[in-house]
Amino acid sequence: MKSIKIIALFFIIQLQNYVQAKWVGPETILTLEYGNQKTSVGSAREERDFPTNYSISEKGILAIDDRTNNRIMLFDKRMKHMKNIAMNPIGYRLLGITEDRIVILTEYVVFYDFSGKVLRKLEFKDEFVGVVFIENNMMKIIGHDAKRRKPKEYVLDLGECMYTDKNSKDNIVTKIEITSKKGGRHKFSVERKGRRWENVPSDGQIVFDEWNNLYTVREESVVRYNKKGKAIAKVDRPNSLPSEDIRSPKVFWIEEVAYDKFVDGLQLAADGSVYAYEATWSNYKILRWKWVKN
Repeated sequence: MKSIKIIALFFIIQLQNYVQAKWVGPETILTLEYGNQKTSVGSAREERDFPTNYSISEKGILAIDDRTNNRIMLFDKRMKHMKNIAMNPIGYRLLGITEDRIVILTEYVVFYDFSGKVLRKLEFKDEFVGVVFIENNMMKIIGHDAKRRKPKEYVLDLGECMYTDKNSKDNIVTKIEITSKKGGRHKFSVERKGRRWENVPSDGQIVFDEWNNLYTVREESVVRYNKKGKAIAKVDRPNSLPSEDIRSPKVFWIEEVAYDKFVDGLQLAADGSVYAYEATWSNYKILRWKWVKN
């Protein structure tokens, strides 16, 4: 009888852990009006231009790429406006943010401190393809080498303001191997800091939180996995709302579709929280799903 009680207690504890470990939200943590004022974004014109790129540091500092107004907007972890950093209007892309600097890509990789001072400028000859992951203050990005006609990997040291086209085992500590291929889709084994995950799907960017838990981030969802590659939690991006009245003065257009609400830009932060942006005619919001730990 005693052993039955112990077994029952074990399953109750496991059930409680399963229920408690989840994402809660979304909650709106920042709301901005449209325009070119100090704490507004995008454009107040009919088409309602709004930012589509942002980045979050490990300690929760938010950088919004307000491309329409040629600036990066910085907010602290309480979402209080810190500063706007002016950018050259000729094409640029926000790559990432640390606790005291941001990284921008033009024809150079440019490091700024929070006062807007350029710390270093490094030439980047390849065509930018994408960011793979950030860890240990290092960012791994993929460029396309036009001469060799193949992708090329770079490791950016955000602390030292430099990069190399050679991987360093001391810096990038994630090892990813293809374990299977079926129907054109791959699965990976992933090894990082003494932990290993098997059969991780390839449909998404592989990201880690500060406790070394593994996630995949796709356009429409963020998924957390256990060591066996089994999904244990998921956040789905809220649906955008196409407008039923395209003649309404309060709709905006994206790629010839009229919207009342547009949601995109899922990202995972170091604490396991998930973020996205939501745009309507009235305002621009940053949403957050908070991870509730056991």
